[in-house]
Amino acid sequence: MNTFRLVYLYAFLFDAVMSVVATVAHELNVEIYSQCISLTVAGMSLGVLILSKIGYLRPERVFFTMSLFYFFMLLQSMIVGAALVEKVGADVEVEGSILTFMAEQLPWFTLVHWITLLIWLSVAIWALLEFNRYVGLEKPADPAE
Repeated sequence: MNTFRLVYLYAFLFDAVMSVVATVAHELNVEIYSQCISLTVAGMSLGVLILSKIGYLRPERVFFTMSLFYFFMLLQSMIVGAALVEKVGADVEVEGSILTFMAEQLPWFTLVHWITLLIWLSVAIWALLEFNRYVGLEKPADPAE
């Protein structure tokens, strides 16, 4: 379970960093890679949520917070998607960067997107620091000291 904890922690951080790179790059290929990573980690989040609540992933608050963040992003995506469909309709083909298209159609999208990315990076850094602090407290004292 310790390996799974580390994989999820670093995948969460990598996902956040790749999302920032995709936002800055404005290239469709980078966005697609970022979305694939996000879908993979978000898929793991349901299991992480369950495992943290039944006590298999410690510290619980770290893994619970990270998995809840993906549910927050799902809700946000639904709201942005509904606003986009309301604005341009459901049968629109996007050529090029999806993020650029969304920013052109919804003037508030860029601000909301960057705030979400900053929160995401903050949660990832907080989770790593909390996890490292927890692991430091979890280790038994060395009898030689």
